Amino acid sequence: MTQMQRDVCLPPQYAAGDTAAKVMAAVLILMLLVGASLWLAHRLNGVPIHWLHKPLRARPIRSLVPQPSRTRPLRLYWTRPNGRGQPGVLIPVQYSVPDAGFVVRMRIGEDNVLAVIDSGSHSLGVATSDCIRKQLCSARDAGYNPNRSPTSVRMGRRGVLQYASLRIDSDVVRDDLRLQVVRPDREADLCGNPPSLQDTGALAEIEVRQTVVHAASAMEGTHSNVFGLMAPTDKCSHDEPCMISVLFDAIGCEHRWGLACCESGAGYLSIGAPSQRCLGSLHTDYIPFSRTFSYMGAYVVDVSALLVGPTQDNMQPVPSHLAPKHLVLDTGTADSYLTSAMSQGVLERGLPSTHTSYTRPEIDHLPCFALKLSTGHTIGWTPQRYMRNDGESGRFFTTLRTRDHNIDALFGAESSVMLLGISQMMGMFLEFDLSRKRVGFAEYETTRS
Repeated sequence: MTQMQRDVCLPPQYAAGDTAAKVMAAVLILMLLVGASLWLAHRLNGVPIHWLHKPLRARPIRSLVPQPSRTRPLRLYWTRPNGRGQPGVLIPVQYSVPDAGFVVRMRIGEDNVLAVIDSGSHSLGVATSDCIRKQLCSARDAGYNPNRSPTSVRMGRRGVLQYASLRIDSDVVRDDLRLQVVRPDREADLCGNPPSLQDTGALAEIEVRQTVVHAASAMEGTHSNVFGLMAPTDKCSHDEPCMISVLFDAIGCEHRWGLACCESGAGYLSIGAPSQRCLGSLHTDYIPFSRTFSYMGAYVVDVSALLVGPTQDNMQPVPSHLAPKHLVLDTGTADSYLTSAMSQGVLERGLPSTHTSYTRPEIDHLPCFALKLSTGHTIGWTPQRYMRNDGESGRFFTTLRTRDHNIDALFGAESSVMLLGISQMMGMFLEFDLSRKRVGFAEYETTRS
């Protein structure tokens, strides 16, 4: 039979066999497509595929895997009255007197560590267990040991952890980071009734895979681990992204975060849109980021006046040439600081100098002070709020430090800058909105009294 005869006169059994083969091929291709789709969904969502022989979980570089739920993803967002939600998480935090700041508890690899929430640093920096053993670090936990973590990856290079004016050498490591967050169905007024870190019913665990960690073998000048949430700058890179960018990408939320600095010592860190149920009736005033002053990604707002007076209702502005023009917000610094050029105005108005001590009755006669921000919003402090008991002699010292060489070295002695530390943030909720380039201030009722 010639080629033409085979093409034209194909026997019926050959035709039927060809049709069956095409059907089988189509079924096989369909099964492969369905399997590939399921596998892709598994890889993207990190959800176990239970009908496989053994449940598998995805391990992307930066994924967020709710724990301990294995059957369905945890809803990591807050529901609005209209039924819509915004992605975000609430992380319980606690004020630590030894660390002089709000600390977040986390697990890196196989080790539990505490780190200060620091708006003045870009990175996650922790002391190693070897550093603590050799007493070169004084963190209050056992330290981080990358050698015993099965998920740690050494990057093979040294790094520098920037902490205010300090520069701490470190080993750069990638490891899995776990944080405990409040379940959306267990939200409450965290300042009044924070969920216990032992209350497993109120908390879930999220995991951010292969986070860059600065493991320090010596930490001179500080005894705190650092959870840096400074705004991203060109110093951040693909190989070493800023910590806040890692969290935003992992959660898939709006680029904003907040810190509730409750006077009780309890509080929360919000990543993403703030929880309206948690904020309650607080009124938040938003101040735009400064356009005339910047410093390494720090959060800065402009100040229009510094007011001082005997009472909150009777304050007068300090002469403009002696008043700060820019306010740097630093949650990782304990006290507030004025540069030398800005110190004269408050000292002339009767505010206490850095090293002068007072008895409890004496502080009632000290003046109040306030900052009027660029939008007209005013934040004020009474002496009961800016004076601190040293805990040993029973005497009180100011938390508004003047003529300090550290702040002069950082910004320049003649600069019109004030650094606001965590002592002046107590009783407030601060929201750092990177998307809209603004800072939100809200005060709790106890703060206004």
